[in-house]
Amino acid sequence: MKKIINCSTKYKQEGLVVRLKDDKITITKGKLIYDKVFEIEKGVSFKIDNKTVIIFIVEDIETGEVLVATSDGSIDKTKYRLIERLAWKTESGWNRLSIEPYPKPGKAGKYNYEGFNKKDIQKSLEVRSRRKKSIGTDGRVFVKDIKNTIVKRQG
Repeated sequence: MKKIINCSTKYKQEGLVVRLKDDKITITKGKLIYDKVFEIEKGVSFKIDNKTVIIFIVEDIETGEVLVATSDGSIDKTKYRLIERLAWKTESGWNRLSIEPYPKPGKAGKYNYEGFNKKDIQKSLEVRSRRKKSIGTDGRVFVKDIKNTIVKRQG
């Protein structure tokens, strides 16, 4: 079973890990936290057949109870409100949902301002003078400095 990761800062998943072994689906207890908490209080385990393509977590409209449902691709929207797909079948096999928080970015290194890193800059740069070769009226070649330029060292 392939884990499909959704990264979010607005909602999260605690538990509700879906496992498949020999046509038997096992879902651990847990909760999905959206604008409100949807919790499965006990782990669920059941057999699936070839017609089952989606495992949903739904809310019963009349009772408000949160349930796990299997489906061939459709759901009765008059009785149940869809909360989330926990697992679904594709051509390559079963996929399962995993909602994880965005990874926290690493801290940037300290930057040295106002010449504090002068040695590092000097190591990576060199000053080259641009020269122009000319031939004088007497036929002699002479070199004239035009301008100094700073270029990045190669290697």
